[in-house]
Amino acid sequence: MTEKNRYKFTPILGWSVSRYDTFSRCKRQYYYQYYGRYDKDAGLPKINFLKSLTSIPLEIGNVTHDVIANMLKLAKKDPEKVKYKSLIDFSENECRRQLLGKEYFEEYYKQKNEVALDDIFPKVKLCLDSFRSSAWKSWLFKEGLKEREKWIIEPGDFGETRVDGLKAYLKVDFMFPKDDRITVLDWKTGKKDLYKHGNQLVGYTYYAMQYFGAGVGKIDARLVYLGENYEEEETSINEFDISRFEEKVKTETGDMYKYCGDVENNVPLGKDEFRMTENLNICRFCNYKELCGRE
Repeated sequence: MTEKNRYKFTPILGWSVSRYDTFSRCKRQYYYQYYGRYDKDAGLPKINFLKSLTSIPLEIGNVTHDVIANMLKLAKKDPEKVKYKSLIDFSENECRRQLLGKEYFEEYYKQKNEVALDDIFPKVKLCLDSFRSSAWKSWLFKEGLKEREKWIIEPGDFGETRVDGLKAYLKVDFMFPKDDRITVLDWKTGKKDLYKHGNQLVGYTYYAMQYFGAGVGKIDARLVYLGENYEEEETSINEFDISRFEEKVKTETGDMYKYCGDVENNVPLGKDEFRMTENLNICRFCNYKELCGRE
């Protein structure tokens, strides 16, 4: 199975953890995030600008993931070219580039006068140092290299798959063969949340099963928390978990379909049907809060 063009494009919405999380938090936020082009009040340029706002924690995660992915892709082609100092220099330059090229939530909503390099790069370096000293890095750059042509690093199709015929996106960070089994690793750079992250890992296990044609008993899935306190959590996933995941995707997809006037073409109901949350704590971190008068 190849990473790209496994499925023909269809406009119907696809389930993902992030999409349903947004749907669950606030229907109005969900509308702006996924159906902003239909809003005639704020206008698409304004909605696209607010949608593009990033944040300090988000960029720490983005840069860390990008650097590790680039490191692994380079190792897959030519491991001799992987030089850690060069990767650290690259990560610092990438942090600088993100500061120049993106608008930050913290600045736009005046939580900080300015987002600086020191807000991002030290934590990125800490995460990369954590990865460098891990047993996984040591194994991957020794024994793991023997089957590096089978490494799957951030699939180019965003992890598109089908769950009982329904479109779903399960973009795994990294998966690879090891000892006649498949290992799935999910890098984390923020706070530990075993319930949320464990549920994500079930989805990534499902994707690995589909991709490699393997049974759930052949998949080893781990959460890898990078940072000052490196931790790993191995989740024992079984057939019941997979069955429950399939039901979850079907139920949650059905929930989102109810907010479509045209399901097949993913056309939403009117904006008024997407009610604002009553939980104002959610609004504190919402890119679109100014559109709702909740700044």
